[in-house]
Amino acid sequence: MLSLSYFTLSLYDQAQPLLEEALRIREEVASGEAPEVAQSLHQLAALYHAKAEAGKADSLYRRALEMRRRILAPTDARIAETLIRYSELPTDQGRYGEAERLLMEALDILEKGNADPIQTSAVTNRLGTLQWIQGDLETAEQSLRQTLSERQLSLPPDHPLVSESLNNLAILLEDLGRAEEALVLYREALVAVEAAFGESSDHVSSILGNIGLILSQTGEWTEAESLLRRAMAIDLQLMGPDHPVVGVDKINLGLLLCDADQPAEGLTLVTEAMGVFERFYDREQWEMGAALSARGHCLGRVGRFSEGEQDLLAALETAEEALGPGHERVQKVRERLVQLYEAWNRPDQAARYRD
Repeated sequence: MLSLSYFTLSLYDQAQPLLEEALRIREEVASGEAPEVAQSLHQLAALYHAKAEAGKADSLYRRALEMRRRILAPTDARIAETLIRYSELPTDQGRYGEAERLLMEALDILEKGNADPIQTSAVTNRLGTLQWIQGDLETAEQSLRQTLSERQLSLPPDHPLVSESLNNLAILLEDLGRAEEALVLYREALVAVEAAFGESSDHVSSILGNIGLILSQTGEWTEAESLLRRAMAIDLQLMGPDHPVVGVDKINLGLLLCDADQPAEGLTLVTEAMGVFERFYDREQWEMGAALSARGHCLGRVGRFSEGEQDLLAALETAEEALGPGHERVQKVRERLVQLYEAWNRPDQAARYRD
């Protein structure tokens, strides 16, 4: 199906009219509810979600889920398919309990229907991501390693699902402070993703960004900047400047430039990202804390200490409420406060956040 080919290749604008037409034709032919209509609803919901149009995605996912529940057997894996994808919306919006309930229902359906390990791995993958976001990194590592193991046993090494698991586990290992292990997995995942999707897909840009972040932390700024700029260029072409993924790209590149003695451009990028995030996230979500933290850090790097302090303190409050005081993202905000106060020659305040 041509529309799915476009969607898989992240060509969302080309895929959208084809998926909409497919839904119209299937509804006309079926004259009511049918598995094919539910499938089109599910596919179109996934496309709107990828385009960050959450309201449209939510409505379509609900319609697909309700229809599948009415017309399919209770253990049909297609119900679980929609539950799994639908769980990404509340995850994005910080409603983690709701997302977990959807995933556990999907897992129950798959287990009762004797689904194959690849289907259940989609649930363990999402659960691992949820555990990671909420700061339970050890449990998340177990979930993501289980997912990777299931996929490696059943799929060829260059399969996109294997590369997804490699990438997800690498992100987690990076958060656990095991950057060298993470970098090996990222590079392995990049080879597989480029083989599967070409060099200009959002799958590739995601991994390029992750590799760039590790290299920036180890001081390999030239290669890191090249990779981060390539990632941002891919996402800009695919999604446009107002997509939150592009906002993340701008934060990543902006922070690198601020630390690599190019703070003016870096501050411009993170400020642009802040504007994007404000349109998609509530103030209390950790993503907003990350954006505030980035802008505050860059403001400090250009000597605007008072403004930087204001952003970083707001970021700390948001991150602590969203993630808990022990989360590594919270600790990162504290580190940036220490750096700002030291540059501002305020050692007493620096000591407060260092401790």
